[in-house]
Amino acid sequence: HGGGRLSQPVPQLPQSCLEEESLLKQHWELQALEAERKLKEEQRKKVELGRFLKHQVQAQLRKRAQQVQEELEKDRQILLALSEKDEADQRLQSSRREEAVAAVAWMKEVVEEQLQLDF
Repeated sequence: HGGGRLSQPVPQLPQSCLEEESLLKQHWELQALEAERKLKEEQRKKVELGRFLKHQVQAQLRKRAQQVQEELEKDRQILLALSEKDEADQRLQSSRREEAVAAVAWMKEVVEEQLQLDF
């Protein structure tokens, strides 16, 4: 009887198809989880790099601000020294002018005395 075989169930094919489908589903889920893990890792690295770069920029800005502050202090000291020198020069010039005026007055007196003696 050749027809007897048709009445028998198909051997294990549906079960292995279900197992294969289940394995494929698990494989896709694992791939999705791995992709998500990689994405989170990349995002974490970007955040870390961002923090690092921000720290570097802040450090450079602090260093530059310190340099500018030092340069301004040097400029202030130079201007102070120039101002003091200018004041000293003005005092000296004023003193010399007073000496010259006094010398002229003395010479005038001497000349007037000589004129009085001559007459």
